[in-house]
Formats: sequence, structure tokens, C-alpha cells
Amino acid sequence: MSRNRILALSVFLLLVLSGFVQERWKIAINFCLDYGDRIPGYFEMSPEEKREAFTTLKDSLQRPHDYYYSHETPALLYRFDRPPLTALKWGLAAVLLMYAALLNALFIRLWFSTVLYVKWLFSLYGVALAFAFTGNAMLRMAGSPEMAYLFSREILGALQSALPSMLMLPGIWLYRHSSAQSS
Repeated sequence: MSRNRILALSVFLLLVLSGFVQERWKIAINFCLDYGDRIPGYFEMSPEEKREAFTTLKDSLQRPHDYYYSHETPALLYRFDRPPLTALKWGLAAVLLMYAALLNALFIRLWFSTVLYVKWLFSLYGVALAFAFTGNAMLRMAGSPEMAYLFSREILGALQSALPSMLMLPGIWLYRHSSAQSS
């Protein structure tokens, strides 16, 4: 196996494994936002009071096998009020999108040793983002902001993962295979 292929597989593995870390943080932030609103005065509490409030809440929910409820919230998140926590959520989403796009591009570049397919990858990102934003706007105009958020969140989540590379691999193989047969 060539050096580039080994590096490409290492990048892909990093992309997959870092997905678990990013998902943990995204779940923890969403949990704080969702359940912080349900606890009276939560965002005015001290970090220690917030931790205690969440511990009490999680114990009362009795969902030990549901990760959304059973995970340990990183202590850093207890320091934030709602506006900075919301800003952190969206800032992190943007950073993770760029991180995943760059790692996916590096994987494709190393695997195929050409920039052409990286351009295709960024086109895929562009089309998917345009679809997410257009769908979000249309669903909001239709009076369904919750559905708009869920719709765009699914697409953005896919783009923050190894899925774009996984979609590109068979597409590039088919393109190369059909080009070789045409020649």
C-alpha cells in the first residue's frame, strides 16, 4: 500500500474518531440549552448550582441507557448563560463543518492524488449547504421552525462527518470506471 493511501486512511480514521468527540460536545450543549430552559432560573445559577440541578434532573428522568440523559455534562458548559451557550453551539457547528470539510478534502486528495475530486467534494458541500439553507427558509416560511431546524441539522450533521468522503468514493470509482471503458 502506498504512503499516500496509508496517510489517507489515517486521516479518515481521525475524521471518524473525532466525530465521537464532537457529537459528545454537541449533545452536551443541546442538553444544556433544552433542559436549562425547563429548570426555573437555571441560567442565573452558579456553575455548581447548575451541575446540581442537572444531576437532580437526570436522576429523576430514570433513563440510564439513553445517552442524551445519561452523559456527564462537561463542567465548562455550566459557566455559560443562554446567549453565550447558543453562540458556542453555532460557532462550534461552523468550526466542525470546516474541520470535516478539510479532513474530507485531505482524504480525497491523498487517496486519489488529484485536486479534481477535491473540487467535486467542495461542490457537494456547496449543494448540500444550499439545500439545507433553502429547505430551512422554506420550512420557516411555512410556519414550521422546529421542522426547519431538524431538517438543516441533519444535513449539517452529515457534512460534519466522514459521510461526504463515503459518498464520493463510489462516485469517483464509477466515473473512473466509465471513463476507462469509454476510452
